[in-house]
Amino acid sequence: MPLKKYAVALNVALLAFAAVAQNPIRLWDYPLPMNNGQMIPRAPAIGAEGTVYFGWGSQMLAVNTNGTLQWSYDTGMEEVTCPALAPDGTINFCAQSASYYPVYPYTRYTNYALTPSGSVAYQGSGSGLLQMAIGKHGEAYQGGNSVSTPLGIFSLFNYGGASNLAVDKDGRTYFGGSDGNFYCVGYSDRSGNFLPFWYDYFDMSFGQPVLGDGMVFFTAANGSSFLYGLPTRSGGSSFTADCAATASPVVDQNNSVYIGENDGTFSCFPTRFGISGWSFATSNSIIFAAALGANGYAYFGSGSNLFAVDTNGVEQWQFSLPDQVASSPIISGNGVLYIGTESTLTALQIFTGPAGGRWPMWGCDLRNGFRATPFDGAHIAIEYMNAITNGFELVACCPPGRGHIEASTNLEDWTVLTNVGSANGTLYLHDVNPTLTRRFYKISSP
Repeated sequence: MPLKKYAVALNVALLAFAAVAQNPIRLWDYPLPMNNGQMIPRAPAIGAEGTVYFGWGSQMLAVNTNGTLQWSYDTGMEEVTCPALAPDGTINFCAQSASYYPVYPYTRYTNYALTPSGSVAYQGSGSGLLQMAIGKHGEAYQGGNSVSTPLGIFSLFNYGGASNLAVDKDGRTYFGGSDGNFYCVGYSDRSGNFLPFWYDYFDMSFGQPVLGDGMVFFTAANGSSFLYGLPTRSGGSSFTADCAATASPVVDQNNSVYIGENDGTFSCFPTRFGISGWSFATSNSIIFAAALGANGYAYFGSGSNLFAVDTNGVEQWQFSLPDQVASSPIISGNGVLYIGTESTLTALQIFTGPAGGRWPMWGCDLRNGFRATPFDGAHIAIEYMNAITNGFELVACCPPGRGHIEASTNLEDWTVLTNVGSANGTLYLHDVNPTLTRRFYKISSP
């Protein structure tokens, strides 16, 4: 079916929240089993219908918006990474288990892909307890010595292993290698042929990279610790700041970087002239990334407390959680913040949605895709569209919870398609109907 037969109309209205400091309301605490695994970076993810996915211990959990368990999948291993959701809802993650065969210990890694109902779509050998990243076609990326799989977990060149990844909207992949180099790698085709774009030698170990406007930011350490920003376009300038951080940075619309440090300091580092930086002190280490709200506040955990700090670094409120913070927070489109503690997955009504654009939360978006998208926080952006046999496939980004796709055969009578959801800000359409010779589509965000 020719692509020119389709018309896509874009119409968007951003759901606005008043930037008024309101104390959060606890909605529920879902009890988590004891986790004897590693305290790795993690965050919940939100599915298209609003389901909250959370990796904890050996399990991947799916929790309803009312705090009840929808399903759980136990890998039988020791630790799972944060879920990364493909546009069609597939849940990608890696699990780790220590084994003894026949005498000497070794660590086993397994990559999983689950359907939104919790059944296994794929299971295969992994390359490390490293976070998945999701490409615009739904392909999964993983660092280390990855292998190709039927789901498209492509193999990177063996750069001595790799840190977690960040993928830009054009498909270039950024990561730190254990050889001390920081790399930008591009792929030339979907069969996994990769081309190196550039690299920079640091002789350091690297944290999770994140992408801003024309820059990639990451922490690196070798005795001393720093926050770096490297230009992703020719002619750009670099950025460096002293920063003893375990947490990953996040980036706002002005390309300012927010990060918590091991000494309990939470800081804003501006990268543009005319914007002031600031620091805010807490009494406990900050080891997980913050989440930025549409009201401009930064939300982060320290000890057993959740903090809300405004754009000037002034505390707006502090909320006591049931236990020590064990994940980064994530903010849904209807103003609910989800955060993991050492004993609960907690939901709080905070009366603001997520910030748009750049890299406002640990996984960049509500799917934990670890990929910068064309979405600017306000206007619908088409990621991918293609005519397929007897149908059409499309991926678009929109304000969370505000988008839908309609179809028509005559441009007059429109039907809202029921196979579309957008609670996580991603509209996914896979529409196959062999009886139709022509169909038009309209995307809107009322």
